[in-house]
Amino acid sequence: MGLRERWNRVAADIAGSPAYWTLTATNAGMRRALDPALAALPPGIALDAGAGGLAFRQLIAARPGIHYISCDVALSHPDLDFLADGCALPVRTAAADTVICSAVIEHVPDTAALLGELRRALRPGGRLVLTVPHFHYIHDEPHDYYRFTEFGIRLVLERAGFCVDTVTPVGGLAAFLSTLASNAFLGLCASPGFVRAAALAANRAFVAMSAALDRATGGGGKFAIGYVVSARAGVPEAAS
Repeated sequence: MGLRERWNRVAADIAGSPAYWTLTATNAGMRRALDPALAALPPGIALDAGAGGLAFRQLIAARPGIHYISCDVALSHPDLDFLADGCALPVRTAAADTVICSAVIEHVPDTAALLGELRRALRPGGRLVLTVPHFHYIHDEPHDYYRFTEFGIRLVLERAGFCVDTVTPVGGLAAFLSTLASNAFLGLCASPGFVRAAALAANRAFVAMSAALDRATGGGGKFAIGYVVSARAGVPEAAS
């Protein structure tokens, strides 16, 4: 098992727990940027499209009045509610009040088809919370197709019928470099037990220092690792 696979094992084992959000400076920055967007979610059905290891389940399901539903194209977690391609969701039109789609769009060849389907699944005015990479290493080869600037993600969302409210940058060059270091360190200490627990504790301190350095050096500018986007499904135009 290679270092990347060993790191993925660690991440999969703790996805959905609070520890997941301190695995890397990228995760920690993403959590900070996500908090305002998740706090503003409306009550009703929240569909996590591309839920992976259910990292968002604990963050969303505990919020009053929100019913969390998860799906992915592969059985990435035994608690997934159903399997589905994000470009062909087996849900009725306007079924969801919220759609979360995190670290998915870069892995889908037809971006327009995915966003169009998410738009269809949302009620008019429903909320989309999206995360996308900007300055990030290649991963999940060969299914890693795109990177987005702030302006690029606004453009594709508006073309798909969304009204973009906020695009929040996450991390910077220091966070990117420290994320690579965390991946390697935890990959070397992947086996469950005392060594992994000690490595996770040491890594949390490293992540906190890295995040502080990133903020002090202006992280989130031209070298943003990615973006958290909050958008609303526009009301379809009436047929003439």
